[in-house]
Amino acid sequence: MYVNITKTRPESNWEAARLDGRIPELFWESTYAICVALLEQYPDRNPEAVGLQELAALVQSLPGFSDDPDMFTERMLLDIQNVWYEEYT
Repeated sequence: MYVNITKTRPESNWEAARLDGRIPELFWESTYAICVALLEQYPDRNPEAVGLQELAALVQSLPGFSDDPDMFTERMLLDIQNVWYEEYT
């Protein structure tokens, strides 16, 4: 039996949902998934020009955001902003 090893399984429920055309759930801990969603939703926004309070509001407005809006920390927002910047540039 031949198995195609080049086709990999999605690494997360978020990735599986995207592959199926569904809106994936986003949580504060989903840093990379949030960054991808920010890039798609706000392709012309420069992450360096976004303050942390505005970033929190942008994340909460993303389709699929399902976490408690008040459960973020400054560290989470800084991590999101750093990865968003890395993916943006």
